[in-house]
Amino acid sequence: MNKKIDNLNDEKLKLDDCYFYHTYETEKYGIIKGEWDLRDNIHNYLGKTDFKNKRVLEVGTASGYCCFWMEKMGASVTAYDLSPKDSWDVVPYHNLDTKKILESRRKHIKKINNSWWLIHNLIQSTAQKRYGDIYSIPESIGNVDITVLGLVLPHVRDPFLALTKSVQNTSEKVIIVGSPQRKRHKKWIIDKLINKFFQPSMFFWPNSNYQKPWDTWWMMPETITTEFLRILGFGNIKVNYHQQLVNGQVRNLYTIVGRR
Repeated sequence: MNKKIDNLNDEKLKLDDCYFYHTYETEKYGIIKGEWDLRDNIHNYLGKTDFKNKRVLEVGTASGYCCFWMEKMGASVTAYDLSPKDSWDVVPYHNLDTKKILESRRKHIKKINNSWWLIHNLIQSTAQKRYGDIYSIPESIGNVDITVLGLVLPHVRDPFLALTKSVQNTSEKVIIVGSPQRKRHKKWIIDKLINKFFQPSMFFWPNSNYQKPWDTWWMMPETITTEFLRILGFGNIKVNYHQQLVNGQVRNLYTIVGRR
């Protein structure tokens, strides 16, 4: 079920109730460290997009750094994410204790949700929050100018369906952040050969021998993500390459902006 979640009282939330996916710098708490630190390069992460007076849907908002930054830039944002009642798309390896993983993820998701609300209330944001799985994004969210998906598609079983549902009411552009393939990886070499002579492709990432990863399904190069967007009517494509900090390490990323 998809629904709005009423605003939470900041006094009821403490830092210990939260898990921060994004790093924040606040007056009340100082620097709150998260996995991703987008503070110095958020403009590139979001494709150098002008958000002034735009209505935006952000799918996979996590701790909300992009959401609140876009709002600061003049956007009206609806953030969408899993709630503890929604299941992560776990790779169902045989003999893997998926029930245990899902229970752990529910607790983790709750703490990430809390981090979004803590910042939301701290900065007195007017952004809305909706919960549900990515395949069930409701049309009732209404029309939006821009949809943003940051590093979401590789983590879902059916990325094309996920993208289709995400952009169903999008009129202007879609912003997708992903990871370029490593040049020395054999799958990167195969991908280059395939995309030279055939249609773009993506690669199945789970490994049955190691039963890992359980939270990532696909290696998705720029070519396949671009083709997804073109099929859905976003044929004016621009790709931007940039670097971001994750857990203190530099990570190479791409951002694709597809326009109708």
